[in-house]
Amino acid sequence: MTDFWPAVIKETPGLVPPITLLKEAGTDLGDKTNHMLRGQVETNASGGDYDFEHIFYIVAPALDNYRYEILRVLHGITLYPARVIRRPAPNVFAPAVIEDAPDAAQLRKLLQAAFNDPTVQKAVGALLAQSKAA
Repeated sequence: MTDFWPAVIKETPGLVPPITLLKEAGTDLGDKTNHMLRGQVETNASGGDYDFEHIFYIVAPALDNYRYEILRVLHGITLYPARVIRRPAPNVFAPAVIEDAPDAAQLRKLLQAAFNDPTVQKAVGALLAQSKAA
């Protein structure tokens, strides 16, 4: 019988998938808010120009699991480059902020910038206040 595949199939060493960074950010949010808020990542196989789409939400469990979308990360099968699309909140008519990351190090910087954005911090503060009052 013909063996079509190599004897050993390995993952690419040192490659950090975008979903790993997003999940780390979600865990960090939970830790910093005493789990009053948490990050949630929803993944879709998009089939468009990008193979995968990861949507990052802030979830407020005390508010009936209210979800607030912060950003989306899209990428192909090779993971990078990855495209970050930030939610245009609070004005839904504003254009989305779109930035590309050639690697995990740059994606980490783009995610840090997004999560430290004043609009995001205002939303986090409001969700924390509402969660404490619930």
